[in-house]
Amino acid sequence: MTENRQGRRGRPANEALGQTIIDAASELFVELGFQATT
Repeated sequence: MTENRQGRRGRPANEALGQTIIDAASELFVELGFQATT
């Protein structure tokens, strides 16, 4: 819950960056998962 605290401090850039990283990571994970299953 540390990330939530930092976001509450007023760091929109940090939040956006985290969201971008999560988006890219999930996309990569899905691609890797599909490759592993096929």
